[in-house]
Amino acid sequence: MGDSISRRAILAASAAGASALAGCGGQGGNGGDGDGGDDAPLLSTLRLSNSADQAVTIHLVVERDGEFVHWSTQRLGPQNGGADAAPAETTVERTWSDETGAFTINARLDQRSEGLTVNLSELSGNPSCWGIELEVTQNGDFNVWTTEDPEGCPVGGGGNES
Repeated sequence: MGDSISRRAILAASAAGASALAGCGGQGGNGGDGDGGDDAPLLSTLRLSNSADQAVTIHLVVERDGEFVHWSTQRLGPQNGGADAAPAETTVERTWSDETGAFTINARLDQRSEGLTVNLSELSGNPSCWGIELEVTQNGDFNVWTTEDPEGCPVGGGGNES
């Protein structure tokens, strides 16, 4: 299983996510109580896209209130791939419930020891739901695109992209 995430990588991602959250107890919608609270958002949709000229493998971990709710490896083809290439974008299958909470997304490209951590509580805005797109750039970095209360959000609705 060369494309799977090792236990060590998961622990490292968890530690990075935990350290990124340290000291943020008073921020975000949950008041730092760790249970999500009534005004914490939901991660409604998560998309991945590849704008690079080569295929990429993304290791992805999503946590809600410090608990793993999604763990996968996604393979994306190049942006201008041929008919036989993997798609250059995908919507991640939502394996988490409609519960709101303190969501953290950890993404890492294959062959890299460090990646990206997105804490929904640190994003500006106060939506009921977030739609997030992680785009792999030509140089292997991530761009983060957000949508507040995307269409189909089970606890809100709208569609304000930023």
